[in-house]
Amino acid sequence: MTLPLRLSGVPYFDNAYRGDLIVTQGVLYYIPWVNVALEQKQQHDLQMDRLFPLSIVIELVAGVIKSWNQAHTKPKVETLGLWLPGQTDDALKARLDAYIEYEKTQTAPITDYEYGVPRPMRFAAPDIKNLSLNSTLKFDTEFDSHDFGISVFDQTQLAQALKEAGFLVTAPA
Repeated sequence: MTLPLRLSGVPYFDNAYRGDLIVTQGVLYYIPWVNVALEQKQQHDLQMDRLFPLSIVIELVAGVIKSWNQAHTKPKVETLGLWLPGQTDDALKARLDAYIEYEKTQTAPITDYEYGVPRPMRFAAPDIKNLSLNSTLKFDTEFDSHDFGISVFDQTQLAQALKEAGFLVTAPA
């Protein structure tokens, strides 16, 4: 049994965001954490600082620290207590659904639209049409099309989970 399955750092919406894609029985969840445009803007600002020699040293040290933190930090869904070791599919769905409902009640931070992060998303199997999995997981819902970049290393595992969860009739070749 592969459910529930969590993939971290999954690009969404043509790599505009990165977050956690979670597959449960009959429901897909996506919780975006990172706005790639904002990250790129911050990188551009750092590149402008490179004109100063001390900034180069500081940037190198900051890069090493950031890489170490990313390798040794729990994913945010674990930090928030949404993803627990050994959990059941139903318990996870209950926590994720409660989190999504809570997030709907929160006022969005005042920020430029391009630098915001969408609210967490929930997609039930009956609402998903035209699902396909290759280098991306693509599907349509009533009002939108969704695309998630899937690593080559995660494609087989995701295909198995989607099949088990009732989204795919057969795993892609």
